Amino acid sequence: MDTSIRILFLLLGVFYVRSEIINQLREDELLELKHPDLRLSTTCMIQEQGYNVEEHTVQTRDGYLLTMHRIPYGKHNANQT
Repeated sequence: MDTSIRILFLLLGVFYVRSEIINQLREDELLELKHPDLRLSTTCMIQEQGYNVEEHTVQTRDGYLLTMHRIPYGKHNANQT
């Protein structure tokens, strides 16, 4: 194959990959517009809805750390359990 044709195919491949990356970024931005909570933490999402939240970190037997969330009571019930 001629060197200029190889370069042409290489450039076409680069531009294709670049356009796919740009399209994916646009899709992510559109998704974020539809779901503004997408970038919030679990705790922030719960608090934003008016609930109190507890966050607990536990370690499994094999060493993994898990964060658990608990909503101790409802929005209108201040009685803690």
